[in-house]
Amino acid sequence: MIITNGVSVQSATLRQSQTNETVPQEAIAASSGVSVTVTQISPTATKLAALFDEARQYIQKEHIEPFQGYEAGNITKGAYLNVKKFNDYVFDKAADTMITQATAAGITLNKDDLVAQLKSTNSDVASLNNDETARKTLLGDASVLAELSYSDMDNLTSIYIAAKEKGLDTSAMDGLAGEMGISNKMHRMGVVYFSSNGSEITDAAVNDTPNQQARVNAANNLSGKFGLSNFLINTLMAADLSGADGRSSIISFLKELLMADSQPLKSQ
Repeated sequence: MIITNGVSVQSATLRQSQTNETVPQEAIAASSGVSVTVTQISPTATKLAALFDEARQYIQKEHIEPFQGYEAGNITKGAYLNVKKFNDYVFDKAADTMITQATAAGITLNKDDLVAQLKSTNSDVASLNNDETARKTLLGDASVLAELSYSDMDNLTSIYIAAKEKGLDTSAMDGLAGEMGISNKMHRMGVVYFSSNGSEITDAAVNDTPNQQARVNAANNLSGKFGLSNFLINTLMAADLSGADGRSSIISFLKELLMADSQPLKSQ
């Protein structure tokens, strides 16, 4: 029950006592044998009901389900994101948006109460959680995404949320998750990573190419902010901007995210 200015939505609906086109109560009573009081829904309750429904629709549209298997041969984001963390973000975002809109209408809402009510109404989403055993079983041992740790998924979720907050294209996330899994597997196997042309990546080779150094600097910044491993950074360093290497789009996405960091958040 949403509380606004000390009045619940339900009680607010009974606050005013007649509609614009009032049906005579005597006629209603005579036809039904029951005493009836015709009431009007208050503007406050009407506004809150509309805002709450918008918040509900947003949550149902934006939430992420745990990985349930490949869809037409493709993975879903639940295969590499922390589902619980992202869905909590969705609830928080929905509440913040509703509070902003309600405040503009002169209505004060308590965020903690609102989040609790949104989770109660959308209990199907609020109850979703990560199941690492099920996720890895469904992915199969051959999938590099099975190499992701809980910490990796947490970091990927932070990147995904930041990108959505900035209104960026998140299509590179699948590739980033895959590269993270590959780098974990390589590191676990003790493999020294080589660039696409077969040469070992060295500091000297990096410093020879200004553009590549800029990409390395961007990746290093992401390492501090989102916990990207040095091994993953080495993977991204091998991107060929002039070729069709998917790593190029990944590092471009990460650079765009860093560049947007100083900009105000894009409104939803």
